[in-house]
Formats: sequence, structure tokens, C-alpha cells
Amino acid sequence: MSAMFLVSNDIEEMTLGIDWLADHQCKWDIGAGVLYLGDHCLKLSSRASCIMCRSVYTTEDVLLPPNNKTDLKTKFTWTRLSTPKANWLVDE
Repeated sequence: MSAMFLVSNDIEEMTLGIDWLADHQCKWDIGAGVLYLGDHCLKLSSRASCIMCRSVYTTEDVLLPPNNKTDLKTKFTWTRLSTPKANWLVDE
């Protein structure tokens, strides 16, 4: 079994697409917490989550120069429905 992966500092964890899982006839037993890849059984695990922003959408077209800080009018999505502790976002 093989797969091509995109490796990036912007991706925190491996993602397998539904098309790849279907093509390889994988079975996901959510109740048991396992993923069957052919003859292999992989135990799934979770990690402590934190509130973070994964996507930012600008409200207008913007050209961002590389390695630069820019103020933007944005909307963003959250991974959970809890109240954020701040109304700003900084990534350095």
C-alpha cells in the first residue's frame, strides 16, 4: 500500500482522503477506535485539543508580501464552539 503526501509546516497531522480510503478498501471502526488498512489494524488515538484558528478568510482581495506582517479585515473559522479568550490572532 502506498500514498503520496504533502508535507508542510502548515499541516499538523496526516490526512487521508475518503477516495484513498475507499480505493484501498479501508474500514474504520469508530466504536472500537481502529482503522483497518488491508491486513493491518491501526489503533486510533486522540490528543488534547486547544482552541485554534485553522482558516482565515479575507473580506477583500489582498496581496501579502512574503515575510511581512499585515493587518487584514477577516473572518475565520474555529475548530470548536467555545468563546475565544482574545479577539486577535498573531503568528510569528
